Amino acid sequence: MAVVFFVISASSAPAASASAALALEHGCFSCHGELSRGGSPTFAQLSRHLAKYKGQTGAAARKGEKLKTDDESQDITPHRMLSSEKATLLLQWLIDGVAP
Repeated sequence: MAVVFFVISASSAPAASASAALALEHGCFSCHGELSRGGSPTFAQLSRHLAKYKGQTGAAARKGEKLKTDDESQDITPHRMLSSEKATLLLQWLIDGVAP
């Protein structure tokens, strides 16, 4: 049992750090970091809000597309410029609970 846990933990850690790196690469921390800008929710706040989708198949993809196309996001150029794949990775990171 310990071996299975180790394999799962080891495989999820790179994905989490990759998503944090992706958020850094796209400048997401500028608005959603610990010191949010313009009333934007922090990553921690977003993660708490999205935790209800944990374990739901396809939730990250659905939320990722909504991030790119939602009326509120239309004024947020970085949201619209994300590929579907990157938006899904970022949303999965938030759903799973952000890790630095």
